[in-house]
Amino acid sequence: MNGPNLGTLGRREPEVYGHRTLADLETLLADRARGLGIELLCLQSNHEGQLIDWIEKEGAQSDCIIINPGALSHSSLALADALRGSGKPVVEVHISNVFTREPERHRMVTAAAAKALISGLGFEGEAVRRIDTRGRTADGRRASNLVFALTIARTLTERRLRMRPQLEVEGHGRAAFVFVANGHPYTFAGPVPFTLMREAEFERGLDFVAPREVRPHNVPRLLVHMFRGTAANDPTVLAGHDLDGLVVRCDHPLPLQADGEDLGDVTEATFAAERDALTVLV
Repeated sequence: MNGPNLGTLGRREPEVYGHRTLADLETLLADRARGLGIELLCLQSNHEGQLIDWIEKEGAQSDCIIINPGALSHSSLALADALRGSGKPVVEVHISNVFTREPERHRMVTAAAAKALISGLGFEGEAVRRIDTRGRTADGRRASNLVFALTIARTLTERRLRMRPQLEVEGHGRAAFVFVANGHPYTFAGPVPFTLMREAEFERGLDFVAPREVRPHNVPRLLVHMFRGTAANDPTVLAGHDLDGLVVRCDHPLPLQADGEDLGDVTEATFAAERDALTVLV
């Protein structure tokens, strides 16, 4: 259930909420629910009373309520009372991290009626978080890089192999996501090296590749380029070689991952090369 102004996602403050529309979000949720065998009903209204009516009517026939109340979260006691009175488990969700925004948004009236609050994961946190649900082996190791790659592939498949531009690589342009490396191979998918950037060297600066956009027709070509380390030659990919630093700004909070570790969600990341920090003996 989505509240006021969520119907304008995609054109409303894209620097905060990104460029995806409410229809994109509902498609993502419907695909995930279908895979889990869950029946999902999506509703949106700009009116407090309509939301309360839906909670009373549809909520009574549901197992739980997931709601983004929008700005009503910070002021509506009536909506909080309706959620509490539904007798259903409630999860409140916000696309942006409200606690890093204006002070008046820090007061969460409706969240008091929720079992859980999710704020600032954006649309993109799922792939990294899925890995974490697998836990670690007895010796402390995380899931393998092959599992990580398969999880990303599964996430892309659920999105119908589409990812729109959602971040800016400063000085280079907009992209869907970005890989930064200081050596090759980048990682391994089981025994198979994932080269990504064949010119990246530990003793040099940073290299990066960032597909401008992911669409079904360019996925096979992107995968071949990335395994061969020739992605920088693809005209649909932003790329840089031997850089001293790199700044990435996201339209909305996106997950940052390094060496398999989830470093949380960020709206900006700065990568810096420390040249001559070590000596490589051959």
